[in-house]
Amino acid sequence: MDVTSLTQDPDIAGESIATPGSHVPPAALLTPDPAKIQDVPRSYAPLNIHGNAHQATPRSAALVADVGGPAALLRMTTHFYNLAFKDPHLDKFIRDRTDPHAQRFANWITEKLGVSQAWTDERRTRPVVPIVLANNLRTTSPHDRSTAHGAAWSSPKRDPADVGRHFDLTDCRVWMRLHFWALKKAGLHVASPSFTEYYARFLGHFVRVYERRAPAFARDSYRWSDNPANLEAYAKDGKMTDLMGMSATDHVSSILVEEARDAEWPYYMTYEDQVNGRGVDDSFYP
Repeated sequence: MDVTSLTQDPDIAGESIATPGSHVPPAALLTPDPAKIQDVPRSYAPLNIHGNAHQATPRSAALVADVGGPAALLRMTTHFYNLAFKDPHLDKFIRDRTDPHAQRFANWITEKLGVSQAWTDERRTRPVVPIVLANNLRTTSPHDRSTAHGAAWSSPKRDPADVGRHFDLTDCRVWMRLHFWALKKAGLHVASPSFTEYYARFLGHFVRVYERRAPAFARDSYRWSDNPANLEAYAKDGKMTDLMGMSATDHVSSILVEEARDAEWPYYMTYEDQVNGRGVDDSFYP
């Protein structure tokens, strides 16, 4: 399967391992002592990007503590997969619902935000089993994000004409809408608005590797589940009919002009900006 575009991304390249079951080197993350993050300021935490790759900080770890730690992240990812399994658009990318998707996703978030190396540790002992994808493609079970998304592109549940096609804007927007809805179902937005605002930018950074234009839609995706009419239409139609069949131009036209044209978000503010008094973006919340 073609995963070239993913392996060229610095975040994914840093996560990959040569062969399933091989030794996974320690992640290049700052993992602070939980006892030392109690007094870290929470209100705004700029993304810490080095070489285009996200790096954890004591602030990102402190924000996880604010929402209840890894257990809260697992609640969020469990809600997400419960929603994704029922969504006909996303479910076709999920080859096997019995895999521990929620736990693996929560482990990845936990590690990326600097709380532990839960995802790396789990991959060291993850079983390696043969799987069969679309067109009778035989391979082994995914062992990192690159191989997991390659398997999703060639899921046997996809329409034959779509097998092998990478994620597009519709896929990314459905995914982000459900994921932010899951965040709210888990109550993380109430537990820590600062975490929520950071996490939106965090996802905005990572979604760009799947579709380079997708970050512009993160804030709109967050607001989607705040409108009861959207949830009622989704429940009635069983899918997000407003996104189906849209061209890239249609997608861009459907969100706020200022967000569509905002080339700086989610990177608009650095530590230096904060020290120098540059204002924080106030457009995240409706």
